[in-house]
Amino acid sequence: MIRSYLRPAAALALVGLMASCSGSKTESENGTAADTLPAATEAAVAEPAADPAQDFLQSLPSPIHVARMFNKAGLKYAAGVTNPTSEADKYQSASARALNLGVYTTDLAYSTFNNQNQAAVDYFKAVQKLGEGLNMSSMFESTNLVPRFEKNLGNKDSLLYLMSQLSLESDMLLKGAKRMDVVALSFAGAWTESCYLATTLLAQSKNTDLYNRLLDQQTTLPKLIALLESQTGDESKATIEGLKDLQAKLERLSASNAAVGSEDFNAFQKAINDFRTQLVKNV
Repeated sequence: MIRSYLRPAAALALVGLMASCSGSKTESENGTAADTLPAATEAAVAEPAADPAQDFLQSLPSPIHVARMFNKAGLKYAAGVTNPTSEADKYQSASARALNLGVYTTDLAYSTFNNQNQAAVDYFKAVQKLGEGLNMSSMFESTNLVPRFEKNLGNKDSLLYLMSQLSLESDMLLKGAKRMDVVALSFAGAWTESCYLATTLLAQSKNTDLYNRLLDQQTTLPKLIALLESQTGDESKATIEGLKDLQAKLERLSASNAAVGSEDFNAFQKAINDFRTQLVKNV
C-alpha cells in the first residue's frame, strides 16, 4: 500500500477502502465529467484527526490507490491470485465477513483497473453479499449500485465513480451505527490482500517503486494493530497476533533493505501468504 496517498477522514467505512481518487475527474454514467470525490469528502482532507482511530484512517491508502499504483508500474494482471468470489457464501461470522469484505474490496479495485470486467462485477456482488451479511442491505437497496455497475462495464472512470459513491454511502451507514470493530477488521483484510498482491507481483517483476512502497508499510502496520487493539471483544485477537508477526518480519526486511528474492523478503512473503490464507479460510 502507498503511504503517501492519504485517505480522507470521511472515507471511514469498510467498503470505503475502495474510494478516494484524489479529486481526479471521471466520467459519470451519462458521460458528463464529474469529480470523483464530492466536495464534502475533499473538505474532510484538511480536518484534524479527532482520535487515534481517525488518525490511522486518514493515513491509510485505499485499494483503488494500490491498484492504480500496480497499474502505473506496468505490472500485468495476474489471474488466479485473488480470493475467488465463490468463497463469499461460506463466511458466516461477523469477523470473517468484515475481514473478507476488505479482501474483496482490494480484489475489486485490482480487477477494475486491469479491465477484468466480469471479475469486477463478480467482486462487486461479493462485496454486496458480505455487506448484506453485516446488515448493510439498505445501502444497496437505496442506491441500486450493482445494476449500475454492470451497465457501465468497459467504462473504467464510471466504475471508479460508482465505487466512490459506495464508499460514501457505507461511510455514513457505519459511522451512524458506530461499528468501528467492523471497520477495523475490514481494513486489516484490505491491508493484508494488498500486501499479498504486492509480494506476488514483485516475485514476477522486481519493480523498485513497488518494493519501496511495500517497505513503507512498516509505518502503517503499527497503526493498524493499535486500531484493532482499541476494539473490545475477542474477534480481533488472532488477527492482531498475525499482524504482529508480520510487523517483525517487515521491520527486519526494511532494516536490511534486502533485495526481492532474498532470505528476508522470502520470509515476509511466506508470512503474508500464510496469514492471508488464514483470513480467506476464516468462516
